Amino acid sequence: MIYKDIHTFLENYDSDNVVFCYGNNAVTDMATNLVLSAKRVGMPIVLFALDKKISDALKDMCDVVNYFDKNIEQDKFYDYGTDEYKKIVWHCFFIGHEILKANKSYLYLDIDIIIMKEFEDEIVNKLYYEDDTDCVVQGFKAFPHSDIFACTGLVAMKPTERTLAISPEYFRENSYLNWGNDQLFFNEMIMRTKLLNIKTLNINMYPVGSHYYAEHAKIKNMCRIVHFNSVIGRAAKIEKMKEFNLYNYVQ
Repeated sequence: MIYKDIHTFLENYDSDNVVFCYGNNAVTDMATNLVLSAKRVGMPIVLFALDKKISDALKDMCDVVNYFDKNIEQDKFYDYGTDEYKKIVWHCFFIGHEILKANKSYLYLDIDIIIMKEFEDEIVNKLYYEDDTDCVVQGFKAFPHSDIFACTGLVAMKPTERTLAISPEYFRENSYLNWGNDQLFFNEMIMRTKLLNIKTLNINMYPVGSHYYAEHAKIKNMCRIVHFNSVIGRAAKIEKMKEFNLYNYVQ
């Protein structure tokens, strides 16, 4: 089903939790891959389409919300680390905030993720039944540090006073576009300062790319997702997916 805008979607979507991704036409292939993996395990996912091409391409595969952005070129892949990447990377938090305002929780997934096992219930339980949790994120280790850092390729939040304060106004007040990407901002401005009560996920069950590539033989049977980051560029990501037989995901 296609929803004409985010407000129509939130008024009519029955679930109290929204699993979502977003993208432009340049990532239609990876979005399809993600949606197919979600369908295989029975996990509903919503695509926020940044242009009409990707909206039309996936409308028969999952719920699609038209969230067109005239500042995003529909056929351009926005590479991590570039200045242009800043145009597209913040949508996860702005879409997420609208969901929170509708008194729903959300689970955001990057477009280069593959779902291996259903895990929505696990995330919702962590949000609502473990201490005073506001937010759950994918975690990773960055040598030589012993700390666990947040990977913003998987972020879940529930509506609380604290999460609702992480609004578009908050990002603007903190000059978010001066940061290289959302992950640096999140780790420094939100996680390190403890603005939210954040839980990081098990790094073997929810591995980032570098960890999965090195340890897949040991951890593949416990993985809920595989996140194909740690390589830059559309072609490199797809090659990695093919290397691990996780591209054009079929049962």
